[in-house]
Amino acid sequence: MQSSRVQQLLDQRQPLLIVDVRSEVEYRSGHIKGAVHIPFWKILSRRAVFIEQRTGVIVLCCEHGPRARLAGWLLTRVAKIAGIVYLDGHMSHWRREKRPLETFSPHLPEDQRE
Repeated sequence: MQSSRVQQLLDQRQPLLIVDVRSEVEYRSGHIKGAVHIPFWKILSRRAVFIEQRTGVIVLCCEHGPRARLAGWLLTRVAKIAGIVYLDGHMSHWRREKRPLETFSPHLPEDQRE
């Protein structure tokens, strides 16, 4: 999904679940506002998030793409969760376009940290 479309959905407060699968350090250094942090290596153990919070599109992102693709593969093939899309260009592209970033998020409870 193009970053402009993600931004539009966020601005319009449309149902959207953005999952950032990078490390905690990368996530804290800047992420899309409202993104849920689930490191890619924890994706299957946290798959309930995708069922509980799903109200619309699920967008996976990482820094350049490989971790998001791996997480998406695990979710679709192993956990049987459908409807996953990827942020085009991922976070590196989001930053190059100077789109808004959040550096602290209430979406990272203590029990979910690495």
